Amino acid sequence: SVKSKKMEVWFSKEAMTVAEKMVKPIKMCRKLIAVAMAASTGERAYEPKYFREVFQELSRRYDIGFVLLGGKDASDSVKHFKDLEGFCLDLTGKTSLPEAAAVISLCDIYLGVDTGLMHMAAAQGKPVVEISHSLPDARSTDPLAVERTGPWETEFIALRPDKELDSCTRFCRMKFPHCINQIKPQRVIEAVECFLQKEDG
Repeated sequence: SVKSKKMEVWFSKEAMTVAEKMVKPIKMCRKLIAVAMAASTGERAYEPKYFREVFQELSRRYDIGFVLLGGKDASDSVKHFKDLEGFCLDLTGKTSLPEAAAVISLCDIYLGVDTGLMHMAAAQGKPVVEISHSLPDARSTDPLAVERTGPWETEFIALRPDKELDSCTRFCRMKFPHCINQIKPQRVIEAVECFLQKEDG
């Protein structure tokens, strides 16, 4: 019989030691948010300038640090945040997968697109704000629907584009950031605040 449907993720004590050293420069913040901006396919990536708005506004309202994670493909986006080093920590391309999982364990919330990192966060029970490229007309049985590929067995808010653009139906069909960029920063801010206020309440 199935006793648990939860996912699991493991990392060593060594990975945790590395993670703690990496996060130390920003650990003084009251809350840490793990962020993944890029994904393996372009249509799932979210505009860096919108993330910048989110970071600036949330850091203005709360004592929050943002830990930027991902592979080398995410490193190109980080140049947009060089002047935000006081509350943005760039770990893109600098961690192994176990180290990334350990870093996420030190964070309070996951914010970002549909990536393996999102599922690592879900496996650790972290609240997730997913910025999704799945469209309003998506069927729950679609291979890329939030209902099928979204965070598993954890609290989450999935933000979807308002409508399909051009020839896209059910999910974005382009190979670059397209439909997903309809999701305005204010919606992302409000979703993150839902979890921040819940924890504080």
